[in-house]
Order: sequence, then structure tokens, then C-alpha cells
Amino acid sequence: MKKNLNQKLINLIEYYNLINANFLLSNSPIKRTNENSTNTFTGTKLEKLNKLKNKIQLIKNCDLKKNATNLVFADGNINSKIMIIGEGPGANEDIEGKPFVGRAGKLLDKMLSAIKLDRTKVYISNVVNY
Repeated sequence: MKKNLNQKLINLIEYYNLINANFLLSNSPIKRTNENSTNTFTGTKLEKLNKLKNKIQLIKNCDLKKNATNLVFADGNINSKIMIIGEGPGANEDIEGKPFVGRAGKLLDKMLSAIKLDRTKVYISNVVNY
């Protein structure tokens, strides 16, 4: 058992070296917003989403943001019962500032059409916005 565990650890270290991993893992989150900011969102659904979008735009110390052209927040009907969540924006999404506009977006449009839906009837966003 010990030998097996040691080999797994060796493999993991070799993998990190292979991908040039230069990060440290910590149990503490990185503080990326202002100390004075409040996390309370009040107002209508649209106002809350706009506040969240603005909060994301103010994030500092984010390598993804440094390399991005636009924030890719969301698109579609905020009152829809269907929300589609992608992993993160690609190059086309970064340019247009909207989720699912590239090749994956064309496929999504076909899939929605097959079930008699379109982008105006769903809400689309990503887990990662840059």
C-alpha cells in the first residue's frame, strides 16, 4: 500500500513538472474585491444580475481577466426556467462578449431548435466569465 501511494505521489509531481505548474494550493481564498464592498444584492432580478456583473468586472488579480478582451457574463431570458451553463468562453465569445457564439454556439442553436426552443427562451452563462 505504501509503495503504491508513493508511486502515485511521484506520478503527480512528475505531472506538475510536465505542465510547468507554478501555483500554490491553499485553503484560504484569494481576496479579489475591495475591502469596502458589500456582498448584499438587493433589487429586481435584473438589478441583481447587473450588480453581480459589475462586481465581476471590478475583480483584480485575475490572470484570466488580464488576457481577456471582454467579460462574457450571460445572454438570453433572465426569467426562463431553463439555464444553460457552459465551462468558459472561447475566443469568439471573448470577442463578442456573449456566451456560446462560436462553433459550440452553433451546435447549441441546433440543439435548442430540435426541441422547439431558441436563445430568447433560455438563459445562457458560463462558470468562468473571462
